[in-house]
Amino acid sequence: MLRTFATRNTRVFARSYSAGYSGTINEAGGSISKKEKAVEDQYFRRQEAEKLKHLQEEVAKAKQHLESIQSKLESHVSQTKN
Repeated sequence: MLRTFATRNTRVFARSYSAGYSGTINEAGGSISKKEKAVEDQYFRRQEAEKLKHLQEEVAKAKQHLESIQSKLESHVSQTKN
């Protein structure tokens, strides 16, 4: 019984290998990889431009807030002197 169990459950797996080098498209080079890289670079430039614009808006708001606080402080100081 053990002998039949061992022969039935053993399986042979064959590994399949491809002939030659099968790397990614970027490693292969050519016009496809250049176009893909250009599209990726353009995407990241847009993302960075949007982040920069957002940060500039935040800086402008912070400057306005600071100016508002400074004007309130100056008016308060001038009122306390009188």
